[in-house]
Amino acid sequence: MVEIETRKFYQGGVEYEFKWVENRHHLPDIAKNFGNKLIKYYNLVCSNVYPEKIFNSKEILRCSSFKLKNLDKDGLKKISLELLKNNYVTIVDDKNTHNDVSKSIDNLLKMTKIWYDIFYYQMKKPPKHGPILNKILELNKNSLSIEIPIWSTTPEAIINNLIQKTKFSCMAGELFTGHIDLLLYDEVDNSIIVADYNPEKHFLRSLPQVATYGLFIKKLLKLDKIKCISFSKDKLWLYNPEIIRDQIPYYIERFGNPNLIWRYLVKTI
Repeated sequence: MVEIETRKFYQGGVEYEFKWVENRHHLPDIAKNFGNKLIKYYNLVCSNVYPEKIFNSKEILRCSSFKLKNLDKDGLKKISLELLKNNYVTIVDDKNTHNDVSKSIDNLLKMTKIWYDIFYYQMKKPPKHGPILNKILELNKNSLSIEIPIWSTTPEAIINNLIQKTKFSCMAGELFTGHIDLLLYDEVDNSIIVADYNPEKHFLRSLPQVATYGLFIKKLLKLDKIKCISFSKDKLWLYNPEIIRDQIPYYIERFGNPNLIWRYLVKTI
């Protein structure tokens, strides 16, 4: 029986259940690389340091709004094809398998497909995020936590007592909040994976949000190795979060909409 720790939060009236499996974080390789840091961060999230006010403010940016949008016709499709062609994004599905992809990644895709079909059969409609993520956390031994709250910090927010400064404060050019769908451990290179469940399969539209989460965790935990994944029940897209700073600006300038607020924000993380 897996022991799952749970803490409930609310943002804009919507309930989020932040959950983690603590004993997985204490396995030797995980604990040494980032497991102990994550547990300390979870404890901070569950303390009175958690800035509930900014999570419920409509004036604070939400990572869920960081999208690739308002591009030229077929812009998303053209950018997706170029990112795949130039190996900035790796796709994994039944037709595309890779020997260097870890079991944790391969199992994530297989498990999502199985439980999507089970829940669809039971409910007679497509399941939402919650049931899928809960099953992954329970059954995928490389999964660490789900619905992890994150927030940035600015000097002004500290001065105005909106946020308390801690050793986990992630300074940025603007305040923003978010919830990471899933964190996993990659046993191949002892790295952490920031994963986003995307049943609509438009991985590129939400790539800025997921990559921002990756940059945040990279800075928060002072890591060199980190990966991002967007996944549906049929496909999985794997990329380095630095793609949002190194490659995406070039493509959005080519295909129509360079003036997106997150483009300037990610430079400050």
